[in-house]
Amino acid sequence: MSGRERVLARLRAARHEAGGAGDDQVRDEVARGIASPVPVGPPPDMDGEGRVDRFVAKAEAVQVRVARLSSMQDLPAAVAAVLRNQNLPAAIRMGTEPAFAMHDWSGLD
Repeated sequence: MSGRERVLARLRAARHEAGGAGDDQVRDEVARGIASPVPVGPPPDMDGEGRVDRFVAKAEAVQVRVARLSSMQDLPAAVAAVLRNQNLPAAIRMGTEPAFAMHDWSGLD
């Protein structure tokens, strides 16, 4: 018996001891899930602000800091503030994205 087979056998045994689903039931549930995929993304009737609120809620649920800015012009100062508040060096790496390159990043290295 290979290592993989031993691990799977232990998982099946544990599932059975816990009163879990059998292989056939699990296979049926997986097949149903494949046959009726869950839609990806926000509901189609959600407006832009609703999408932002949904994103913020999901991000904060996994301990991501979110700051809402009034404009992209505020981005360099916000990044500098986060770095300063976290006692991190005032340095970032940035690619060639035009939306970021047009701002004044002189406060950061």
